[in-house]
Amino acid sequence: MTSSSAKTTSSSPRSKAAALGENAALLLLEGDDDAARTASYLNISSLDPADEIRMVRFGVPARMIDALAGDMWVSRSRLLDWIKMPEATAKRKIKNDELLDTSWSERVLALASLIGQVQHMVEESGDPNGFDAPNWVGQWLSEPNPAFGGVPPGTYMDTEKGSNLVSQMLLQMQSGAYA
Repeated sequence: MTSSSAKTTSSSPRSKAAALGENAALLLLEGDDDAARTASYLNISSLDPADEIRMVRFGVPARMIDALAGDMWVSRSRLLDWIKMPEATAKRKIKNDELLDTSWSERVLALASLIGQVQHMVEESGDPNGFDAPNWVGQWLSEPNPAFGGVPPGTYMDTEKGSNLVSQMLLQMQSGAYA
């Protein structure tokens, strides 16, 4: 494909997903502004499913792992344990500034989306001033939870069904269906 034909296909689904991924990732990776980072998490959590699928297929930057771990105040190794990614693989991909494959992109986006979901819940139901959604999610995923059989919810983030279960539990908490 020539560079001129690449320019004419900028509205293709892959290009759209790439733009969404790059914009969200850049805010997470390079944004020092808390409001911009919060907006990025909200954007990721409200992606149209088709756009999210395209983004997963394109791949997210491996550096998002460190951005998420830092925002969530958890170690990289804990986050990698949640998504079942070997430490050596993560280090190599981060060092080489690579994109994650489909499976790990989906898991990383699920974590980012969960943060956006919590931020949205707080904005809907409470006062978001001073609330640190990434930190809260990191702590909540790390602590044993009776609703998950006494294990930390983070242990469920390695599969699509598991991350959906975690998301549903948060929605139930918001509605008071689970106390």
